Amino acid sequence: MKKLLLLGLCFFVLGCATLDQADFYGVRVTQNVDDKAFQIYDFEGQNVVHSTGGSINGDVEAWGEIKSGHIVIKFKNKMANTLRSDYFFDKFYLFAKSGTVYSLKKQEPVAYRYNVPEDIRAGQWVTFVLDAPANIQAEDVEKIVGEIGLLSGARIVLKRLPQAMLE
Repeated sequence: MKKLLLLGLCFFVLGCATLDQADFYGVRVTQNVDDKAFQIYDFEGQNVVHSTGGSINGDVEAWGEIKSGHIVIKFKNKMANTLRSDYFFDKFYLFAKSGTVYSLKKQEPVAYRYNVPEDIRAGQWVTFVLDAPANIQAEDVEKIVGEIGLLSGARIVLKRLPQAMLE
């Protein structure tokens, strides 16, 4: 009975890691590279088949959705090292299909209320909540780029999960 309860708890915790209605999936991409190298080929449940190698690194996993005027990004540090996060240095950008680039504001208006830990440890999930541009829908988005931390930072590129795969 104990093992069954523990197993159920593990599935609950793992199931909470991704978003309910994820629109986007992302990985870490080398700083100076064309983001077109990152492509999503297939998606089922929490398994995403995407391009690998070269500039694409699977040591970070990110899921995103646009919900109630916000962009919510759940981010997992799969690196062996701690990743530094900072209210002033973490930057997020939304690239619309129209060609417009939006600098996304953090929902927390002041640094002392930033809900992301300064040190994102190996294996840890964190959630970034950002204000979405007015009237933006997931289908309007080409990609979302997050630059987490400064010196030991990571550049995350999230792309839309193909609509056919979401249905």
